[in-house]
Amino acid sequence: MDRKQLKRQYLNLPTTSKAQPIDIYKTNAQHALQITRWHLKLLGIWPLSPKSSIFEKIFTNVIIILCLFLLMFLLIPGILFIYVKVKDPLVRIKLAGALSFCAMALIKYYSLFLRRRDIASCIKHLVSDWEKVSSIEDRMIMINYAKLGRWGSVVCAIFMYSGGVFYAGILPCVSPTIKDENNITIKPIAYPSYYGLFDPQGYSYVRSLFQSLAESYGMKLKTFMSESQNCNQLKKERLLDKMDGIVLVKSRITNVLKSEKKPLQKLHNSSDSNAEYALQINRWLLKSLGVWPQSSNSCYNKIIFTKFIITMCSFSLAFVIVPGWFLTFVKIKSLSMRLEFIGVLSFCVMSIMKYYFMISQRHDIAQCIKYLVFDWQRITSARDQEIMTNYAQYGRFASMMCIIFIYGGGFFFTGILPLLTVTTDERNVTIRPLAYPSYYGYVDPQKSPAYEIIYTIHFFSTFVMLSITSGACSMAAVFVMHACGQLDILIAWLRNISHGSANHGERNEKLSMIIQQHVRTIKIEKLLCGVCLVEVVGSTMDICLLGYYILLEWSTKDVFRLITYALLLSSFISNIFIFCYIGECLTEKCNEVGTATYMIDWYRLSPKMGQSLILIIQIAQTPVFLTAGKLCNLSIFTFGTIFSTGHQNISNVPESSANVYDVKAAVDELFPLFTLYTRLTLSTTIIILPFEVDHKNITMGTMVMSDNTTSNTKNKSNEFKNISFDADARFALRINQLILQPLGIWPTTKESSLTGTVVSIILVIICSFLLAFIVLPGLFLLIKVKSAATKIRLGGPLSFGVMVVMKYQSLVSGQENLNDCIKQVVADWRELRTSHDRNIMISYAKYGRVGATICAFFMYGGGVFYAVILPHLSGNLKSSNNETIRPFAYPSYYGFFDPQLSPAYEIVFSLHCCCAFVMHSVTSATCSLAVVFVMHACGQLEIIIRWLGDLVGEKKNHGNLNERISMIIKKHVQTLKFICNVEKVLCVVCLIEVVGCTLNICTVGYDLLLQWGDNDAIGIITYTILLISFTFNIFLFCYIGERLTEQCKKVGETTYMIDWYRLPEKEALGLTLTIVTAQNPVIITAGKIVELSLNSFCTVMRTSVAYLNLLRTFMA
Repeated sequence: MDRKQLKRQYLNLPTTSKAQPIDIYKTNAQHALQITRWHLKLLGIWPLSPKSSIFEKIFTNVIIILCLFLLMFLLIPGILFIYVKVKDPLVRIKLAGALSFCAMALIKYYSLFLRRRDIASCIKHLVSDWEKVSSIEDRMIMINYAKLGRWGSVVCAIFMYSGGVFYAGILPCVSPTIKDENNITIKPIAYPSYYGLFDPQGYSYVRSLFQSLAESYGMKLKTFMSESQNCNQLKKERLLDKMDGIVLVKSRITNVLKSEKKPLQKLHNSSDSNAEYALQINRWLLKSLGVWPQSSNSCYNKIIFTKFIITMCSFSLAFVIVPGWFLTFVKIKSLSMRLEFIGVLSFCVMSIMKYYFMISQRHDIAQCIKYLVFDWQRITSARDQEIMTNYAQYGRFASMMCIIFIYGGGFFFTGILPLLTVTTDERNVTIRPLAYPSYYGYVDPQKSPAYEIIYTIHFFSTFVMLSITSGACSMAAVFVMHACGQLDILIAWLRNISHGSANHGERNEKLSMIIQQHVRTIKIEKLLCGVCLVEVVGSTMDICLLGYYILLEWSTKDVFRLITYALLLSSFISNIFIFCYIGECLTEKCNEVGTATYMIDWYRLSPKMGQSLILIIQIAQTPVFLTAGKLCNLSIFTFGTIFSTGHQNISNVPESSANVYDVKAAVDELFPLFTLYTRLTLSTTIIILPFEVDHKNITMGTMVMSDNTTSNTKNKSNEFKNISFDADARFALRINQLILQPLGIWPTTKESSLTGTVVSIILVIICSFLLAFIVLPGLFLLIKVKSAATKIRLGGPLSFGVMVVMKYQSLVSGQENLNDCIKQVVADWRELRTSHDRNIMISYAKYGRVGATICAFFMYGGGVFYAVILPHLSGNLKSSNNETIRPFAYPSYYGFFDPQLSPAYEIVFSLHCCCAFVMHSVTSATCSLAVVFVMHACGQLEIIIRWLGDLVGEKKNHGNLNERISMIIKKHVQTLKFICNVEKVLCVVCLIEVVGCTLNICTVGYDLLLQWGDNDAIGIITYTILLISFTFNIFLFCYIGERLTEQCKKVGETTYMIDWYRLPEKEALGLTLTIVTAQNPVIITAGKIVELSLNSFCTVMRTSVAYLNLLRTFMA
C-alpha cells in the first residue's frame, strides 16, 4: 500500500472513530519496522514469534553461528598478525584501526544478542502504540515520526554500506600490488590477517565486512527507531493534553499562629553573650571601617565619628588608586611593567568596590544582625544552643583563618618587602621602593620626609584594604554558618515533630516555627550577592597575576619577593575557597531540609498536618545558592573553575625571558592535572528531592497513613518468618568478618566478653605498630635519598602505606557507624516477609560475596607476589664496596642496626610480610564492606520494587491497601537511612581510595614500564598483578556507586509504571513522595567531593595516565 492510498484510507475514517481496521495498524507498524526487520533478520537477532516453526529457529541459530564465525575470522588472525608478526609500533597503530572496528562490531553484536527479549518487548510496545491510536491527528503524527525514523535508517545504511564496500571491495582492487624482497606479488586485503597454515592472498573478505557493517547499522537503527517512537508518544500526549486537559486550581490559605516564647531562663540570660561571641570578629573589623550599623538611639558624636572613618578610608583608598592608575596607564609604556603594576591596582579597585557595597547595604547588614541576635534569644533547649555554638565556632574559625592569611600576606608586602628591596641605580642614587606604584607630579616620593609620609599612608591604606577583604569574608562566613546552624535546628525540629506526646496545638506551633525559620534563613543571599561577585572576579585576576609574578621572580631567584607573592597567593586562594566552601555548605544544608522532611514518620501525622509539610518540600527543591552577582553559584566546582581560568590567563601573558617561558611551560603541564582533581568536585550534594511538586493538587493522599494504620497488622498467622535469619546474615557478612576480625575492627557487642574486647584492642595496637614499621622508616629513607628517580620508585610503596594508615584510622574511628550498619543488615534479614524476598536478598548477598572475594584475591595475590616472591627472585645486588645487598619489599632505613645482617634481615623480612598482610587486609576490608553493604541496599530496593509490582495486582486483602503502602514507604525510608549510614562509614575511605589509587596506578604503571625496559619477567608479572588489583579496586567502588544510583532511580520508575490509575484516588496519591524522592537518587561519594560512578572511574584512569605521561617526561 503506497502513501497516497494510505492517506486516502485515513481520510475516509470518521473523526470520532475510536476503533480502526486491524490491517491498518499492522500495516503502519510494519512500515515503521520494515528496515529494522531487514537488517536484524540478516543477523539472526529479529525476535521470533511463539508460533515460529522449528525450521525458523534452527535457521536463526545457524545465522548467529555464521555471523560469529565471520567476525572471529577477521578478529583473531588480525590480532595475531599485529602482536606476533608486526614489531613496528607505527605499523601496529595503523593496522589497529580496522581491528578496533571489528572488535566494536563483535561487542555490539553480543549486546544485541543478549537483549533479544528486550528488543521483542520494544517491538510489542511499538505495535501496541499503533493499535491504540484513535484519531486521524494522532495517526498522522505517528506517521510523520515513522518517516523520520526510516529516513534516518536509510541515510545510516547508505553511509555505512557505501564506505564499507568501498574500503573492503574497491580499495584493495585499485591499490597497486607490492613486490616483496623475493619478487613475489602481494595483493592487498582490507584487514590485517595471519593464518599460518595457508596463504591468504586472494581470499575474499566482503562477506565478513558486510556482517560487521550490518551489526553496526543494526545497533544505530534500533536506537534511532526507539527515539523516534518516544517522540511520537510525547507529541501525542501533548496533543491530547491540549484537547482534554483540565487545569485544577485549588487555593489554600494557611493561618499560622504565632507561638509565645517560652525559653528557659538560663538560656535567655546567656543569649546576649552568645550573640556577642558569634559577632565579635565582625564587629572589630566592620567598626574599624565605619560599616558596623549604628543603633537608632546612637548619639550624634558616634554618627559623626562613623562618617569621619568612612571619609578617611575612602581618602586612603583614593590615595593609592588615583596615582597608581595615572602612573600605570599614562607614564609607563612597557607592557611587562604595566602587568606588574596592574595586579596591585586590581586589588585596590576590588577593595573599594566591596567597600561601596558594604556601605550601601548597611541596612541589610543591620537586619541580618538583628535576625542573628533574635535567633540566639529564641533558643529554648540546651541541644539547640549546642548546635548554634558549634556553628558559631565554625564561623569564627573561618574568620580567623581569613584574617591570618590576608593580614599576613598584606603586611609583609607593604611593610617588610619595601625595606628589604632597596636598590641603587646607575648614578649611585639609592631608590627606596614603595608598595604601590604612584606618580605625584611635583612631589618626589624618594626624598624625606615625603617618603616616610607616603610610606605611612600606604601602610594605612593597606590596613583598610585588608580590613575590607577580611570583613567581607568574615561577614559571609559568620552569617552563612549561622544560617546552617538554624537549618540544622530546623532539621532537628522536623525529626521530632512526629514523636513525643505533643498535642495537636503544640505540633502546629512547632510547624509554624519551622516555616518562619525557613523563610527567614533563605534571605541571606541578597546581602552577599555583590560582594561575592567582586570577590570571584577579583580573585581570578589576582591569582593569575600573582602566578605570573612568581614565575618572574623564580627566574630571577629573588627569595624575598617569592615568599611575599607566595603568601599573597595563599591568602587569595584561602579567601575564595572560604566563599566557595560556605556556599557549598549552605546549599547542602538546604537540601537536607527536604531529605529530613521525607524521612520523618510523616505517615503518623494527621492529614492536615502532613499536608503542611508539602510547602517545605516545595521550597527545598530549589535550595539557596550563594551566588556571585546572580551569575554563578559559589561551590567547590566554582573554586576549581577559578583556578582553571587563572591558569588560562597565565598562559596568555607575555614571556619576558627564556627562563620564565621554561617555568611557565612546566606550569602548563602541571596545572591542568590539579584542575582536573579540583573539577572532580562537581556533585558534592546528595539531593533526595523532587524537581517539581504541585502542592496545589497534592492532597492528604500524599500523607496517606495516619496514626491508626498500624492497628491493621495484627493478623500474622499467614506471615512468613525467616527463622534462619541469623545464618543468612552470617552468610552475607562472613567475608567481612574474616577480614575485619584479624584487624581488630569487627565491632564487639555489649554481650561480648572482656577477653574479646581486650583482644580487639591488642590487635589494633599490633596492626598500628606494623603499619608504622613500614611507613616511618620508609619516609626517613625518602628524606635520605637525593636522586629524584630513586625517590619516585620508592614513593609508590610508601604512598600505598600512607593510604592504608589513613583508611585504617578511618575504620577504627568509625566503628560505631559500622556497628549500626551491621545491626541494620541483621534486622533486614529478620524482617523478611516472604520466601521470594529472601531469595532476592540471597542473590544480592552472593553478588556481594563474589565482589569481595575477587577483590581479596587480587589484593592478596599482588601483595604476596610483591612482598614475598619478588625480593627472592630479584637476586642479590653488589654495592660499590662489593657487599651483597639482599632486597626488601619496602624501602626502609633503620639507623641503629644493619638490616642486611642475619638474623636482622630475616626478622625485618618477616615483619614486612606481616605488614603486607595488614595493608592488603585493610584494603580488602574497605572494598568488601563497600560492596556487601551496597549490594544489601540494592537488595532492599529490589524488594521494594517487587512490593510495588504486587501492589495493584494483589487481589487478596485489598482492604488493607493502606497498610501495604505504609510498609513500602517505611521500607524505603529505612533503606535510605541505611544508605546514609553506609555513606558515613565509606565517605572518607572512598576519598582516600580515589586519591590513593590515582597515584598508585601512576607509580605502578611507571615501575611496570621500567621493568618492561629491563625485560624482568618476574617484575612485569608482579607489577601487572598490582596494577590490575588497584584498577579493579577503584572500578569496584565506582561500579557499586553506579549500581546503587540506578537502583534508587528504578524505585521511582517502578512506582510510576505500575497500574496506579487502578488504585483509589487517595491511595494513588500516597505514592507521590516515593516517586519524587527517587527522581534524585542517593549517591555514594568520596569525601563529599567525588560521586562514585563509572564516569568517575574514567576520570581517575585519565588522571593516572596523565600523571604517568608527566612522570615519564620529567624522568626523561
